[in-house]
Amino acid sequence: MLLKQQQSFHIVGKQNDAWSLVLQAVTDHHKVHRIGRQDRQLDHIDKDLYTTSSANTSIFRYPPTFPFPSPADIGKINSTYHVMAADLEPTASIGQGSINAENWRAYIGKTDMYRGFVEFFDRELASRGVESVFEVYFPSLLDGCLGSHSVSLAHIAFGLENSLPNMISEGMAHICTTYLDTSDILSVPSTTGMKCDEVLDMIHYDQRFDGRLSLHFVNNVKLLLNSRRDLLRTYMNYMQTTPKNITEAQSEIQELVQLAIVLMQTPANTTIFSQSPPRSPTNSDMNTSFQSSHSVMSGSLLSSAIAVNRIIPYVNSIELVQRLLSFQRLSTICTYIIQGRTPIQYSYAEPTKTLEECKYAILRSGNIQAGITLCDLDYAHSLDIIDSDCFLSMANLVSDGEHAQRPFPKKSYSWS
Repeated sequence: MLLKQQQSFHIVGKQNDAWSLVLQAVTDHHKVHRIGRQDRQLDHIDKDLYTTSSANTSIFRYPPTFPFPSPADIGKINSTYHVMAADLEPTASIGQGSINAENWRAYIGKTDMYRGFVEFFDRELASRGVESVFEVYFPSLLDGCLGSHSVSLAHIAFGLENSLPNMISEGMAHICTTYLDTSDILSVPSTTGMKCDEVLDMIHYDQRFDGRLSLHFVNNVKLLLNSRRDLLRTYMNYMQTTPKNITEAQSEIQELVQLAIVLMQTPANTTIFSQSPPRSPTNSDMNTSFQSSHSVMSGSLLSSAIAVNRIIPYVNSIELVQRLLSFQRLSTICTYIIQGRTPIQYSYAEPTKTLEECKYAILRSGNIQAGITLCDLDYAHSLDIIDSDCFLSMANLVSDGEHAQRPFPKKSYSWS
């Protein structure tokens, strides 16, 4: 049995048109498009639409409680869907082959088999149920999740919480077709007893990670795994021992959520905060960080940490919980290296806008990733992982990120 059943979304009224549109999008989108592009990572359209409906009704608290949306809300959701759907990658309709429980591993890593994997997991979910499929397949898939960063995990978490098997099969299929094997790194015993932020401080000074990378997160991760795998294993070994129970695990994942937020506002590829003591940053200083770590690298460490936090209650094995935490540790290390290993900035900028002003700024900008990040921040705030001051400061940063003028460096190097 699962350790705990998460509370599902609570909809006020007889029917919520906004939520119905999201559910319809899940169905329409299911076998027609991938949840990500091979040329770049695309965030999950279903959660994007849910984010838009949340923002339009000025509700962020989780589980959300929606009033009846206005016609303008419905229009915004519809327009968001059509804009995003036009950019999605269609799935192949022929030549998928027959993936089944005996041969599915043979197709791991084949990007053109996405639809075949979706159909396979659809059949498994229909015949065996969500709990059984999750227990059988997810543990082995977790080792390859880094290839899709937060996209697949967030998709699976959203599907588990809202009883949407289509999203679970999509998330698992995306892992299968973007699989990057990190099983040896996730299996490294953690013995030294250091917390993740302490390990990042060590990595900051390690010149063996020197070299600027490309703009694409997953390409950078592949470079790291190919050329610095032993180093990654070494730093994973420095981590504190894995938790022995769910309470300890939940405490650590909350620390990793906090660290993801800190890294989100730590400037990337710049040394402007290297002086001692560091000056208090401004939102203008940190806009480049938000763009580089969320818009340009196309991966959100915060979304990954939030997804892990949401998946843990559905796991019935402490060993799998430990592996989830190891995955988030590795994801944090890789993100920090790719951002440029700059000194971690723990000070937050003074906010200049109210929360409502931040939300409407994001809606006006049409920046869906910013909306998802704001919802993730609100989730962390609702669990008291971050306080109100941090939440408002980060909301200002997220809503200002659309307007940053300084470009992320485009020159790219490969490690030798």
